[in-house]
Formats: sequence, C-alpha cells, structure tokens
Amino acid sequence: MKENFCIGESPKIDYVALGPINETAPLIGDKQNQTATGSHYNKNSLQSNARSSSGYDAYTPTCLESCCFCVYKRYELNQGQVYVLNEARDECSILFNKEDEAHRFYVIKLWEKVFPGQELDPVTLKSDQWKTIGFQNVDPSTDFRGGGLMAARNLLYFTQNYSDKFERIRKDSHGYLFAASCVNLTYFITHYYRISRNSQYVEKKKKYANLKDLHGFSSILRKNGMDAMHELHALMAIYMHQVWMVKSRDPNFNMLRFGEVLDSTKKFMMQLAHESPKSLLELQTKGDFLISRIPSQM
Repeated sequence: MKENFCIGESPKIDYVALGPINETAPLIGDKQNQTATGSHYNKNSLQSNARSSSGYDAYTPTCLESCCFCVYKRYELNQGQVYVLNEARDECSILFNKEDEAHRFYVIKLWEKVFPGQELDPVTLKSDQWKTIGFQNVDPSTDFRGGGLMAARNLLYFTQNYSDKFERIRKDSHGYLFAASCVNLTYFITHYYRISRNSQYVEKKKKYANLKDLHGFSSILRKNGMDAMHELHALMAIYMHQVWMVKSRDPNFNMLRFGEVLDSTKKFMMQLAHESPKSLLELQTKGDFLISRIPSQM
C-alpha cells in the first residue's frame, strides 16, 4: 500500500487521494471517520499526530496552527494537493541504482551535456572528468546515493536549463565540490517538505515546512509537476554559489567553514517557502529577488 502524505490532526485518519482530482474538494479520509472533513472539524482534533498506515510522521501542526484554527483552515490542503505530494514522495524516494539502465540514462545525459564529444563508459560511468565539476570521485553514483535519483535529475535539469549559469559556476567553483553540494540541496528540499521515505524526521530538533509552506509548494507541483522541484533546486544552486563567492573573498574562509554556505542556502530555501509563491514564475521571481539581495560581505 502506498504510504500517503497525511495532513491535519484528525484522530488517526489515513488521508488518501481517491478518484479524479477536484481542485476544490476537501481531503478524503476514512468513511467511518467523516468528522475529520466537512463541517465537523474541531480545534481539539489538531492535537494528535497525523500518521500514515505505517506510523510514519507526516505532518505535525505548528503551535500557531494548533492554537489558531482559522490559520489551519485557511491553508488546508485539498485532495489534489495531497495527491501531488504523494506523487512527489514516490519520485523523491527512489534510491539511485547504477545497475538500473533508466538511472544511468540521467548520468549519461549529464555527461553529454557537460562533456560533449567525450566518451564515457555507459556501464561503469567512471571518469576523472567528473571531479572537474565537483563530484568527490570518478564515479558520480556514489554521490547520488545521498540524494537518490532525484539528485541526478535535478543536476541534469540545471545544466540543461541554466547552461550559462552552470558554465560560469564551473569556472569559479574550483574551491568547493559544486556537484556534490547540489546533492545536498536535493536532500534539503526533500527533508524540509518531508517528501522522502529515506529520511529520519525528528520534530523537536529540525525545522520542517509548515502547512502554509506545503500549501504553496503543492500548488506549484500541481500546476508544473516536478519542474517545481527542479526550479527550486536550481535557485538554491545559484544562491549557494553566490554565497560561496562572497565568503571566499575572506582570507580566513576555507572549506572547513563550508557548512556556513550550506546553512545560508537552507535559510534561503525556507525564506522562499515562507514567501508562499503560487506559481513557477512567482517562485523564480521571488528567488531571483532574494539572490539579488545577497550582501557583498557576509
């Protein structure tokens, strides 16, 4: 049974997307527990944890959402939004498997884009050239293990759709592992929105997307599919490199402090989520604006 993205805090109801998607339809839950939908919502029901049938923690309301019911109702996800979050979770939970020809396809396409005219073993995928764009060793699949197949898809999308920016980054990023860092960015996104079954979620120690953030992201997913993921990753990659360029001007800055760059990029992702863009264009516009506001000294 598919593990579903659950929202709300109804008493142990496993929400699933059933039948054709209706933009305005409420979430569909267990027919024996219809008090969780329609007019029988009650504020006290927000206090228990929402879990899937396997007990996976999917969404826990923030203090504001728990105390202010009107906030919760305003950003309640409809059936279509739950559906696309489930679909995104399915895609983001695929581990990279070099033995799978369909997985190697993305790496080969990445090679053809970044190293045109050069040969690559289509089975081993190994080459010293991978290190020149920031992979840790000759086999990029070892890095992709940290972000799954989605990490490979995100990086390919970036090189294909932001080729000019990638080439500039390629020339300037010799001081850090750009490609390997992009795998981290994929992990940040899937972890923040809790759309990977391969992550451990500890509510008390980590910050995750609140219901408003999920509402905005799922709206873009619904309209644009996984391009929402790819574009968010691309913006984060551009932001990460810009922050690196600023910080690297400091003679005291070195790779031991690269975590500061990643932390700054995570904050950018969260700030962009809090802006609640509702379309791909709005996501790009707000992202570009925040990138333009990076100070000349950090």
